[in-house]
Amino acid sequence: MQLNSYFLPSLVTANARTPSNSNEEMVADFAPVPPVGFSAATPIETPDGLMCISALAVGDTVVTLNGTLARIEAIDCVHLTAQDLHNRPSDAPIRFDPMAVPGMMNETAVLLSGGLPVHIPVQPDGTCMMHRSGGTSQFPARAYCDGGLIRRVIPEDGVTYINLHLDGTHQICAAGIWVEVDASGPVTPKTAIPIQRPASGTCEFRPMR
Repeated sequence: MQLNSYFLPSLVTANARTPSNSNEEMVADFAPVPPVGFSAATPIETPDGLMCISALAVGDTVVTLNGTLARIEAIDCVHLTAQDLHNRPSDAPIRFDPMAVPGMMNETAVLLSGGLPVHIPVQPDGTCMMHRSGGTSQFPARAYCDGGLIRRVIPEDGVTYINLHLDGTHQICAAGIWVEVDASGPVTPKTAIPIQRPASGTCEFRPMR
C-alpha cells in the first residue's frame, strides 16, 4: 500500500503504551482503517466542466448538488495493489457501470470505495431521480451492489483512492453520481447498513427503504 498526501490522513489508529522506564521502547498497536474515496480516474463536475479527480488541486472548486461551489482544502490518496485487495476484499472498489443509476454518463464507469456515501434523490413513490428536488436516498456504495451493473471488482493494476477535503459538507457529482464529502473527506452515512454474508458465500447488498 502506497500513500501520497497533501493532507496527512489518519489511515491507521494507534493505542500507544507509555514506556515505564527510559530503556523501554514505545509500543503501539495499529489497526487499518478502510480507505474511503474515489478512484483516480473519476470525472468530477467543476465550474469548467468535468475534470479527472487526479487533475484537481488544493484551491480548485467543485460543483455541489445545490448549485454552489465548494473549495478543495486538501487532497490525499492511497494506492492499493491487486494483492492488497485480495488480502482485504472489503477494500476493493464498487464499480458502477455506465447508466447503472439514473443520471450517470452513458460511456463512463465509476469506481468508488465501498464506504463512500452515494446520495441519490428519490421521488415520493421510492423511484430514483437525479435532479434537485424531492427526498433523498443515501447509502454506502456497497449497499447498491447487485452483481450486475453495480458490483465489487479487483482491478489487475489495483486502485488508487483519492479523498477530497472540502470547506464543509457537500454533495458533489462524480460522472452523474452524487457523493457526500465533508471537511474530513467522504463521510460515513448514518444510514449505512451492516455487511452480511449469505450462507451461499456470495455477497449482495441492496439499499433499504
